[in-house]
Amino acid sequence: MTLLCCPVVAGGFYAGWRLMGIDGVSFTAPATPGNIRACGLPKGGDTAQSVGGFPLVSKVSLVELGSHVEYAFAWRSQAQGEPTIARRLVKHLTPEMLVRVCL
Repeated sequence: MTLLCCPVVAGGFYAGWRLMGIDGVSFTAPATPGNIRACGLPKGGDTAQSVGGFPLVSKVSLVELGSHVEYAFAWRSQAQGEPTIARRLVKHLTPEMLVRVCL
């Protein structure tokens, strides 16, 4: 896959290595039966049985830092946690990448 950043772009490379980052974010999703089945409802509240009103979806992305292009991403239920989801991105790494992980 061709990325957009070239060596003259500030912040795109360091010592010949393409700078990449891995970071995650969570989103609320509509409370449809399919989304609730796939992601569940978040725990928390006044009692041990309390749950949130909307499913939470976590997305972890591998991003080219110079161009901000999202190179790859993986998503799962928030219950899995970002480090677990980030492992799915390892197969997209190449030898010329230098990666900063912010989980």
